This record gives sequence, structure tokens and C-alpha cells, in this order.
Amino acid sequence: PNLAPSFHPWSAMNATPALMNIAPRSHKNWKVHKNKESPACGYCTHVENMMRYQQYSRHNHGNDNVVRYVVYFVAMTLFTFSMIRSHREQDHIPQEIPMESYGSLRAVGNLTSNGPDVPSMRYYITRISPPTAWAMDEFEGVQAVTFNRKATSNGRRPVDALCFPPEKDWKARAASPSTQGLLFTKPMKTASSTAAGITLRIARNMAQRQNDRGISICKARFDHAKASEIFRKRNIDESFLWSVVRDPTDRLVSLFFHFWVSRYKNEPSDAEFRRFILTNQRQWVVDHYQHWLSLSHDTSASLANNPEKHLNRILRDYDFIAVSERMDESAVALAMLLDLPLGDVLYLSAKRNGSFDDGGHKDKCTYIVPSFTSPGMKKYFESDAFQEIVHWDHVLHQAANRSLDLTIDGLGREEFEENLAIYRHAQKIAVARCSAKTVFPCDIGGGQKRKEEETDCLFGDSGCGYKCLDEVATELGLWGAVPKVSRSF
Repeated sequence: PNLAPSFHPWSAMNATPALMNIAPRSHKNWKVHKNKESPACGYCTHVENMMRYQQYSRHNHGNDNVVRYVVYFVAMTLFTFSMIRSHREQDHIPQEIPMESYGSLRAVGNLTSNGPDVPSMRYYITRISPPTAWAMDEFEGVQAVTFNRKATSNGRRPVDALCFPPEKDWKARAASPSTQGLLFTKPMKTASSTAAGITLRIARNMAQRQNDRGISICKARFDHAKASEIFRKRNIDESFLWSVVRDPTDRLVSLFFHFWVSRYKNEPSDAEFRRFILTNQRQWVVDHYQHWLSLSHDTSASLANNPEKHLNRILRDYDFIAVSERMDESAVALAMLLDLPLGDVLYLSAKRNGSFDDGGHKDKCTYIVPSFTSPGMKKYFESDAFQEIVHWDHVLHQAANRSLDLTIDGLGREEFEENLAIYRHAQKIAVARCSAKTVFPCDIGGGQKRKEEETDCLFGDSGCGYKCLDEVATELGLWGAVPKVSRSF
């Protein structure tokens, strides 16, 4: 103030109304908010009035006081920045407000503060975060979801409301239409036979816990069939619909070796892989998840017109979608969503690389040639033609993977991690103890497929070793400790 020629800069605003239209411009990467409670307001006022004072003085006094004005400007600037740094050091003005303070954001500039760390009526000078900070749950227009099990209309636990008497020929109707019970959509080569076994173990164990009903297994669907053909009219309150997805490139490599090489005896060459892809373009290869998981009959038309809308609908229609690369996490999340004991979701892998299949081809056991990816195949994976084939399946796989993370967060990550540690310990013991003693439809000897009553499986090669798995669960006390959902949805 002592450097001012004849008046204080604050008086300039009153002395010259025309200067009120002069306002400083904020830097393009900074957003300035004005509020009397914010310490930033004073700093902005200093700079604003200083600039108005300079323009007013030059207009009235000419350039004879330029040196004084420059010194005054430098002094005020240093003072302003020292105060800003001082308040930042006291955490009064965060350099970047955490994203969780804003809740769910979807667009740049929609920075309405509603979080616990920032009062709703207080604003600060804040660095604008990049859009990826709040777009991480969206993949090319496909939105990841938090899966949850809604309460049933009659107030019963979801697991109790899902157990319906099975048909007498329930194994023969494993892929027939149903509106009730545990419904599993089984894609090709996604560890779906293993996941189908989890479905069967849940259905069997639920029935045993309700032994007064006199049923051996609850109603379920678990074999290969398109969801639009068997689940389109499902009753949402009386069913639980789930499936499993896998990285689409890995799925196609597994599909190639399982069928094209092992069953149909073609050479595992680069040329044969390309021929396999071009020969099986419909449903098995291109947009397999959309064709298989969709509850709508107009799959092809929907994909052509609006694939994002189609995939979003799939994620909304399902109660849960597991990720085969994260099968243990998926199994624990499934148990927590259905309020099941961890013993229900122990499993043995139905098929293993370098073992035999389920004997489904002409009732003969087929050796599965171990899969690999050659340099030529890897180069083909990078081509535009191949990427176009797997593109939307890849998008859905990404969204499902992120949805699993969101679901775990919703269930309570700390409690989930505790359950996962218990489960993995039990799963390790179960695999070591049960794998060697379990009788599968086909074993290392190959030859003819075993009869169903000669195996330890609930259906085909799904749910194998279920008695041994139950023994492990009993030994480790996994029946009584039902995982609790720490937060209701």
C-alpha cells in the first residue's frame, strides 16, 4: 500500500465503476471458485484488484509510475504465492481433490462436491483431473456393474428361495428351458464345465440342507445352450442366472486344440488355425459371448446396430458373471452373493491341458493335445482381421473383470479377502487330496467313456469328486461359517 501513488487499490473499484468489467483470466488448467469461506477467495481478490489498480493508474497517471507499479505487482505476487503454499502445507487447499470426494462422475466439469472430505458449500482452487479417473468403469460404451442379489418378494433368503424340486429326468433336461432355479449359461471353452460343477454342487447341497422336502437336488440348468433359447422367460425373483467368460484369444486357442486338433485330427499349424477361424465364423468364433449369453433372439441385428447397448443389456440381465482367469475369486464372490458356505463352491477342474476330455464325442475318450501359441499365431493375433473378430468379446471380458472388482468392493473387500484366504487354503487341500482318487468319465488310459454310475461326477465331467470335496469342507469346518455381506445393496 505504501507504494501506491495516491490511493489504495481497493478504492479503485468504487472510484471507477467501469473498471468492474475487468477481471483476471484463470489458467486453462485451473478452475477458480469464489466463496467467502474459502481462503483462496482473498488471494483472487488481491490479484483482481491489483490488476484493476494498474489499469486505472495507467489511465490517469500515464507511465511515470511504471516502476512503482511493477514493484507493487511483484510484491503482491510473491505475497499471494507464499500464502497459497502456506495453506497447501496446512492441507487447507488440496492440489488435487480425491476422486472419491465426488462420488460417481461421468463428465469433465461436472464437479459437484458431495463427498465426506469436501463440504458441499465450500470450493477450492483445484486441479482438474483427467477424464480417465472416472471413466475406468466403462469400456467403449460398455459399463461395468456391481452384481448383487436382490431381496426376494417374500422376505426369504435368496438361497432358500432358489431351491425348487427338479424334474424326474433332470439330467436329460440340463439344457432345456426353465424359468426357476439355478441357471447357468455355459459358453464354449471358458472353464464352463468346471463352473457347471459348482452350480451342481450348490444345487445338491442346498437340497440336502432342506432334507424335509425329500429332494436330492434343487432345480438347475447347466449344459451347453444359448441363453436366449432356454432362459429368455426366466422369473427374476425365482432364479439366479450366471455365467463365466474368458479372454477371447485364449478361448479360441483352447477351442482350436480341443476340437480342431484333438477331436478332428488336424495339424496344429498356423495355416490350420486360420482355416479353423474362417471355417467356424458363426457363434463359436465371432461374438461368441453375445450369441451365447444374450437373452434376446435378435442378437445379430442388435450387434450390427448397437453392440454397446447389447453388451450392457447382458451385464444387466445376469445376476453374476465369473471370470475364468480369476475362478477362486469368482467362486468366493458367488458364495457371498448367495449367502452360501464356502464348502459349496469347492471344485476340481473338469478338464486339464494334456489330459482326456469328457468322452462326449462318440462316447470315446479323446486325448487333449496341449495347446500352445506359435510365433505365426501371435502375429495373426495382432492383425486387424483377428482383432475385429474378438473385439466385442474382449470388451465384455474387460467389463466383466472390472465388474468382479466392483462386486468385491460392494461385498466388503476386507471380509472378502479373509474368505478368499480360507477358501484358497481349502482348495489347495481339496485338489491335492481329491484329484488322484476321483473317478472321471475318462482318465489317462483313454479308451471308452465310463458309465455314469462308475464315476464320481454329478453330470458328465462336472461336479466330479463331490464326496471328497464335502469331506474336506467338513474337516475344515466350512459348512457353518457362512460368509456375511458387510453392506446391503
